[in-house]
Amino acid sequence: AELVYEPAQRAKLRAALEVDAAVLIEVGQRVTATAYDLSLGAPRAPVARVFHPGPAVWREANWSEPDLVARVTFHGQRLDPTRKLEEDLLVTDGVRLRHGDQLQCELRLDQPAHVYLLSYDSSGKLWRLFPETERLLPDAPPAAKNPLPKGAHWIPGREHFFILDENPGVETLYLVVARKPQPDLIALAKHVTTGEGDPTGALRRKLEGLAAQALSLAVESERNQGIALRGKDLLVRELRFTHAPR
Repeated sequence: AELVYEPAQRAKLRAALEVDAAVLIEVGQRVTATAYDLSLGAPRAPVARVFHPGPAVWREANWSEPDLVARVTFHGQRLDPTRKLEEDLLVTDGVRLRHGDQLQCELRLDQPAHVYLLSYDSSGKLWRLFPETERLLPDAPPAAKNPLPKGAHWIPGREHFFILDENPGVETLYLVVARKPQPDLIALAKHVTTGEGDPTGALRRKLEGLAAQALSLAVESERNQGIALRGKDLLVRELRFTHAPR
């Protein structure tokens, strides 16, 4: 905008604009602003012209999608030799588990999302645990289909668990929560029961980087409530634990 004034009226104009000027501005139109002398109740001669030099410019509104938020908790159970519950376990990074311990992932989504659960076993082989969990656990409930709806989910099921085998070592789980399908992870379907996925380790390196980034934005929650992850399009939770012999 440009303000044009009469040099001799500078002081009066400043006072008028600060105290008792009535100014109408219309985009794209030259408008004359008339200053009124309140003490006399009569209009003075125009002393200011305010105008916009060009037409209105409409900018596209930036309607960004809300952040993707997921609360992730890994639960565990330890059974005695008679298969009765001996201890409930909160599974966190670095925990020491043993053969026969049972694992379950609890996931709470604030919006629909595509979910994948991957496992690198102690020999470095990659397995896809979700979706299509029933291919590994025939007695598990039918796996939900991606995208999972908003709300609470349990993998492999509310009353079902993955059971650690007899091969000790360091194992890693990756839970991936994405706004859109992930072709690299979908392609693992043919390897889900063979443990032959990711022979070069390229996918693992990618997941490690994404997990580190997601963890930097994570919020630690109260005990038994896991970790809340927040991001734009892709979240990764990495859980590494020691698998010890019984």
